[in-house]
Amino acid sequence: MQLKYLFLQWRKIVVLFFKRYGLILLFVLCGSVAGLGGTVTGLVGGVFLTLVMNRVRDEKQWIKAIEQGNTFCIPDEPFPGALYMCALTVYSLDDSSEAVRLIKNVFGSEYHADWNSMCRSAALARQLNSDLLVECLAHIIRRNEALFSPLIIRNIFTLFCAAEFAWNGRQEAVRPSHYLAELLDYHYISDELAAAYDVLGLSTDATLDLIKATHRKLVAKYHPDRGGAGCDAFMRVQTAYELILHQQ
Repeated sequence: MQLKYLFLQWRKIVVLFFKRYGLILLFVLCGSVAGLGGTVTGLVGGVFLTLVMNRVRDEKQWIKAIEQGNTFCIPDEPFPGALYMCALTVYSLDDSSEAVRLIKNVFGSEYHADWNSMCRSAALARQLNSDLLVECLAHIIRRNEALFSPLIIRNIFTLFCAAEFAWNGRQEAVRPSHYLAELLDYHYISDELAAAYDVLGLSTDATLDLIKATHRKLVAKYHPDRGGAGCDAFMRVQTAYELILHQQ
């Protein structure tokens, strides 16, 4: 019985190994026919193609999780629930590239995560049910309470408040930040001025010259003449800039 169990475990490890690295081995073996140079080329090509295929596989899993909603472990998240956080940010902004910018501004370089892929997966989902996503995120936070420091929780709400800045009323659902706070019984003070700084990607102690320079850069990036979702981002940036100048 024990030998059978060991055999099954060994077979499972072998199958998993070939699933992850079989393509690399195939490329290396094919390249080895051409000598050392071919072997190196095969290794590089196999690694690159494996990374691409793994990312495509992960994105398919992420899209399915976003569409269906679940509270199970999702691969390659920097922390539990990060995928749903990204999806809710995309939902609020209706722009995956702007969502990535805000997420990077709030979380900085603390996490080595592929925010682009997670936000792109949210944008590719058939639909984003904000209530379902918030409920999944709240359940994950409660279940993994030990992994969520007060700073992470605060950053999540900071992100949502920035994403909801100048909420345009198109969405009929309750704002994600409000619903999440209700489910977690979390009390926070919504600071519109602080959210305006977050929209520009600046700290509240930024100088006037830096504020103006950042505004010019973002306005050029999201000017309506460029078309697309950038028009909404332009209005959000402009509103945030005017609010900050008014408070100076």
